[in-house]
Amino acid sequence: MGNAPAYGVRLFDDFSQVESLWACLTPGGGGANMAFQSSRWLSLWYRSFCADRGVRPVIAVIVDGPASDSEIDPSTVAMVLPLVRRKRYFLPLVEFADRGVSDYNQVLLGPRSPVDRASMHAVFKALTRALRPYALLRLRKMPARIEGADNPFGLLSDARAERLQAHYLRLSESGGDFLRALSKKKRSEIQRIGRALEQIGPTSFSMASDPGERRAVFEVIQRAQRQRVPEKGDRYFLEEDGYRQFYRALVDEPEFAEMVTVSGIWVDGTPVAGLLGLRYGNRYIGLRIGQSDDAEIVRLGLGKVLIAETAQWAIGQGLEIFDFSLGGNALKAWFHPSPFALIEVTSLLNGLVPSPFRELAMKPSQRQQTPMALHK
Repeated sequence: MGNAPAYGVRLFDDFSQVESLWACLTPGGGGANMAFQSSRWLSLWYRSFCADRGVRPVIAVIVDGPASDSEIDPSTVAMVLPLVRRKRYFLPLVEFADRGVSDYNQVLLGPRSPVDRASMHAVFKALTRALRPYALLRLRKMPARIEGADNPFGLLSDARAERLQAHYLRLSESGGDFLRALSKKKRSEIQRIGRALEQIGPTSFSMASDPGERRAVFEVIQRAQRQRVPEKGDRYFLEEDGYRQFYRALVDEPEFAEMVTVSGIWVDGTPVAGLLGLRYGNRYIGLRIGQSDDAEIVRLGLGKVLIAETAQWAIGQGLEIFDFSLGGNALKAWFHPSPFALIEVTSLLNGLVPSPFRELAMKPSQRQQTPMALHK
């Protein structure tokens, strides 16, 4: 590895202990891809998922030079990773603060972030040593590029492309331009759906701002996703306490009112379709979508209209990117979004097992479910 610099690691078990450092390293709130690494999001995440659930926070601060117990100088920080320690099948795991509610996991880069392979390997070696003992260290769903630069984790020998793929659409300068960019056939389809909806009752699209409206629209989304559980009796994991607490806070708490958006289609004053999303930087990120199970509504396929209307709203707000989040389906493909790469890095048994054996640690069927994929 040559004369790679030495790095030290400090581990914290409470996010509040690093909030001031986090704020110092993210002037203006952080980059466009960092909605899931904002202080508000992470504070709520740790509060929701680390309360009596066998999940322990472990925030790793990596510095250039030896770590000490004194206050961390931000100018020495290489990166910060918001992680957790938990057990799966009695095996100790370390992973990002995710559990399927964060689209992308991202390290917070500091002034001393590694820029070459040797330095990045030294960073990773220091990190894996500090996190021991673990059976599996899994760093998934990391954007391959951060603010226009390559993600340093992509320099590691064990880095590989994620199975999941993310998709985004660069928005037009106006809502009219957005619609004109669609084919004539698709514009006609949106108009047809709108006319059919009007025959059911007076129709409107709006961004829910009143707390009661936000809850009403989100309940439509929850009911729709609950009904997608394939087998009766299957446990719907979004109904577990941590998930319910987390999403309830996103929708209800005033501190998230600007960041978390709830767009809906209403018929006769009742929400029939909804889209939960995030507004962050220059980006809109779609999280969860759903529509009423009423037969008249289902046959219309309101997802296309809802996304088109929300995209036009985002344009009006000056946003530049409509992020469709993870996975692929027919509804996303209808808008022809562009994919962008995600990477992952896995280390087994305290880093002692070579990476080709990483697949023994977790079968694909055991991977964490992801609730935020936009479904029709």
